[in-house]
Amino acid sequence: MSTAKLLMPEPDQPNDEKRLIRLLEQHTSLTEQLEQFPQPVEKPKDQATFASLKQNIKKLEDEIIALVDEHFREALRPVLIKVFGKGLANRQADVSVRYTSVVNDFFAKVLAERNDAFWRAKTAKQLRSWASVVMRNQVLDHIRRKKLFPQAVDDIAAFADQRQVHFEKYNDVSFEQALATLERWKEGTADEQVMALVLQHRYIDGMTYDEIADQLDLEKDQLYRIAEAAKKRLRQK
Repeated sequence: MSTAKLLMPEPDQPNDEKRLIRLLEQHTSLTEQLEQFPQPVEKPKDQATFASLKQNIKKLEDEIIALVDEHFREALRPVLIKVFGKGLANRQADVSVRYTSVVNDFFAKVLAERNDAFWRAKTAKQLRSWASVVMRNQVLDHIRRKKLFPQAVDDIAAFADQRQVHFEKYNDVSFEQALATLERWKEGTADEQVMALVLQHRYIDGMTYDEIADQLDLEKDQLYRIAEAAKKRLRQK
């Protein structure tokens, strides 16, 4: 299990929700500035500014991921310790529900900071994207650690194992092999990138098809076709 200590905020340090909003707003602002540059960027001065913006955006992304990851792990730790104490076999579905509850609770707190419908809708999509990255990273980290230390118990083990059982129950492909393929697809064609996101949102994030359609701006019929095509390609591989 992780030995990371609980973070003790300074008296003047903003809470997780306010800090995340500040980081999201900075990320949006810098991303919009980056999109203003014509492509390709030819002037040396513009190239330097462009490179600096990309570097600052990457730093913000790392901060956002670290913040969300830390929050999820700290919030889940007592839940997962309790689950392991009572035995995992009969509690896997409960683990998934509890994880989803933690994620949604965090989102609700962040979105409650602003009373602006457009901002809330836009930010909700951003939050789901960042949470998806965090959950994927946590599951991949667990799989790597499990290979090295099969008997070890870590913070995310119950959730990751539940996701593996669920995926392999409905798809004739090993979970680890599928995750490796999704990682390759994310660097592939536009169609492969969409397929990777659909399966990640479904089988790692645990999102419903309605939620995925909203997140990716897809029609339900189109989403179903993409999901079936993606699963068929996974089985072929």
